[in-house]
Amino acid sequence: MRSGVSYTKWSAQGLCLSLTVVTMAVFFLPAEVHADTFLTEAGNTASSSPSGSPDIIVGDIYEIQFFGALPDGRGAFSIGTVSCNKGTGPANWIWNTPDHPVIAQHFYRLHQNRFEQIGMSWVKHGFFAQSQTLCSGPGGCAGDAGGMRLGPGCSDAYSASLNGQIGNLGPRSDINAFTGEFPYPFNAPPSNILIGRRIVVEGQDYLPEQNIGARFFAEGHYITKDDAEAGAQHNNASYRPINIFRTLNSSLSVELLDETIRTKPAIRAWRASDPGVVETDIYVPGDGLFILAAKATDLGGDQWAYEYALHNLNVHRSADRFSIPIDAMSILTDVGFHDVNYHSGEIYDGTDWTVTQSVDAVSWATDTFAFNPEANALRWGTLYNFRFYADAPPVATPVTISLFRPGPIDTVTALTIGPARSIIDCNGNGFDDLCDIDCNSVGLTCDQITCGTSSDVNANAIPDECEPDCDNNGVPDTYDVTLAPSSDCNGNLVPDTCEVDTDGDGVIDVCDPCPLDMFDDSDGDGVCDSDDPCPFENPDDADQDGLCFPADQCPNDALKIAAGFCGCGMPETDSDADGTPDCVDECPANPNKISAGVCGCSTPDADSDGDGIADCQDQCPGVSDLIDLDNNGTSDCAEHIPTVSTWGLVVLALMLLTAGKLNHLTRREYFVS
Repeated sequence: MRSGVSYTKWSAQGLCLSLTVVTMAVFFLPAEVHADTFLTEAGNTASSSPSGSPDIIVGDIYEIQFFGALPDGRGAFSIGTVSCNKGTGPANWIWNTPDHPVIAQHFYRLHQNRFEQIGMSWVKHGFFAQSQTLCSGPGGCAGDAGGMRLGPGCSDAYSASLNGQIGNLGPRSDINAFTGEFPYPFNAPPSNILIGRRIVVEGQDYLPEQNIGARFFAEGHYITKDDAEAGAQHNNASYRPINIFRTLNSSLSVELLDETIRTKPAIRAWRASDPGVVETDIYVPGDGLFILAAKATDLGGDQWAYEYALHNLNVHRSADRFSIPIDAMSILTDVGFHDVNYHSGEIYDGTDWTVTQSVDAVSWATDTFAFNPEANALRWGTLYNFRFYADAPPVATPVTISLFRPGPIDTVTALTIGPARSIIDCNGNGFDDLCDIDCNSVGLTCDQITCGTSSDVNANAIPDECEPDCDNNGVPDTYDVTLAPSSDCNGNLVPDTCEVDTDGDGVIDVCDPCPLDMFDDSDGDGVCDSDDPCPFENPDDADQDGLCFPADQCPNDALKIAAGFCGCGMPETDSDADGTPDCVDECPANPNKISAGVCGCSTPDADSDGDGIADCQDQCPGVSDLIDLDNNGTSDCAEHIPTVSTWGLVVLALMLLTAGKLNHLTRREYFVS
């Protein structure tokens, strides 16, 4: 018993906080404040989530509360739960959005070799994650002060009072327990102020005087989307033994016993209490988990009592039929059924399943989904019982569960125990299929030479050779696509390698947006290549020249269909008609030059004296600068043309001007005289 443990859940009405002390038989809760939320407007949206994945479990069921009973005996209960994040990343706990957990509460009874569910609640919507350390390891608690995430290593408590607060309890029918998805906010009809939406139990199922020797169990089950996205939704339920008794003054009292059994739903308590129970886990491809527990009790006189408890932990598709093979000569009596009651205006029809016995099977069923979508299917968080007496001892037996909601498969098969029957021989070898699979099958005498030679990789009690194997790889198709590497894009449990892939692109036609095109939509315009007038252009024929790529190498240039010298978007103009387009002609106005050279576009790069120096840069054009006949180191051209300074040129000019004037004067004087 976890004596002395205390948990606190804070919430607020405006800014006013009040404390309530709740004392139980063995637990002390120092503080609880009732309100709907403790989130500010700015705190309603979470920031980006750190890396890692959450794994939410029920770390403790630490409190239990009895609210009272109606005159007809129906009583109302709730339990206090502590969730723990055992993962590596935080879990969202965001109020006012669908990104928070919901909590389901259930009661079970083990009595006279029968394990039954006797009560269930609606779902409590969580708010404000605390950062406590009930399940913290060496890494401690990576807390979130804003209360919008439950960090790795952290725990969060909800008291029995909070989990029984009617206003925060929403319909179970809103919840997809496998994906953790649900609409929010929820809608709910008014309910009874005493027992509405809480764990409701019929008086005959819990009153001590009517259940002498019975054992009771409470279960908490958390459902949250990011936990489901991480594939961690199968360990979200935990249970704890409880006691319901009369006090000395005859008032009813409840108490917790022993410890919380973490990560196990309460159905596991039956086998834990009785090793004679056969327990089978049944996974639905692409969905959740059924747990089947069965027990056969020898009544003497060749009579056996068979009891089956089928629990739907989180299969969203649910179940509408349960079938057990029997021998044609078997006599069954006392065939029965038990379910748990929905209440408080939940939408589901609670009509009991009907039983049918044929020559080779006994079956229980409710309405099909097509006939009544709200039929009393075995939905998540519920456990139904099937029972009968038979005049045959137990042997290993495959049972069949039919799925309620439509999907790629209609049934799942699992191995448990059932009445002995004539052999089932799917492969026609004269031996029971179960012997083909296992020489030590319960209740069967198997031929030791041929037994055990058949494989059963999916553990459904059917030899693999009797199941569809479209690709002939020796593995049943359903196993190929659920536990082996074969893909199944359309979810029909047929490997994609067995379906039509017309364009050979590795995607079968039913999943291929463009089944006739290997490259589908090459230009990404949403039109398959085979239907696209311009399959490699987006948008089609953008330049409106009537041609598409690759015929049009310039799809955005209406004047060109090839890049040419200048490239797309630039014309091939040749202004000087010299055969070289302007885009690469450095002298587009001079037909004699395509490069500026050393003299520029307007002057030829002539070298009249062949000395390797263009005339435009040669001191002595026409005369080689390299000739030096007197070998004095200076070219002859340079010696014949003296170098004259600027001032020398000025003086020379003045001299010439003076000489000219004198000459003019002399002539004028000559004419005058």
